[in-house]
Amino acid sequence: MPTASRAAAAAVSLVVAGSALVGLTGCSGLLATDREYHFSRYGDAPKSGTRSFVLDDWVPRDAASIDAARTRDDTPEALLRFTSETDLATSPACTPSDSLAAVPTIAVSWWPSDGVATSGYSCGDWSVVADGSTVYAWRG
Repeated sequence: MPTASRAAAAAVSLVVAGSALVGLTGCSGLLATDREYHFSRYGDAPKSGTRSFVLDDWVPRDAASIDAARTRDDTPEALLRFTSETDLATSPACTPSDSLAAVPTIAVSWWPSDGVATSGYSCGDWSVVADGSTVYAWRG
């Protein structure tokens, strides 16, 4: 049977471990329901299957430095950033749009803090804008 001092020590250990866990989860910079992915180039990212993040067909084959974030639940909210020299106007899956959907509130360090343009392209269920060779996309 544990003594009172052993029980107190165990309680202190649990509090310290719980505090460390809270501190570690706060370091990610993401909301608790978000998940991030990074792929160096298009060929590294999944294009089909049941994986957590799959690139859509409209993403150019020369896409590189791909960053993605999505909610962990069943909602379709996601953010995507990559570099590409491909003009989205040449993609049959993208049409010009002057009124894009609102950007989801997924917190990531790589999304522009001053926001993105309100006109660009609709590519399937994604809203997409290009800033030079950097492409920002979102859905949800």
